[in-house]
Amino acid sequence: MRKTVYERHRRWSADGTWDGIFAAVLADADAEGRIDWSMVSVDSTSCPGPSARRRGS
Repeated sequence: MRKTVYERHRRWSADGTWDGIFAAVLADADAEGRIDWSMVSVDSTSCPGPSARRRGS
């Protein structure tokens, strides 16, 4: 059975493969001191779209 890139990406996203790869790369970079954590920022701003405003009114 042939798999397309889309099918693999979808499956790997659903089963956590990409999360595992990202965590491993991040841990490796952090262990080698290649991440400047002073530059990390988290933004939780949320702007509802037009359809959300219509449902709420």
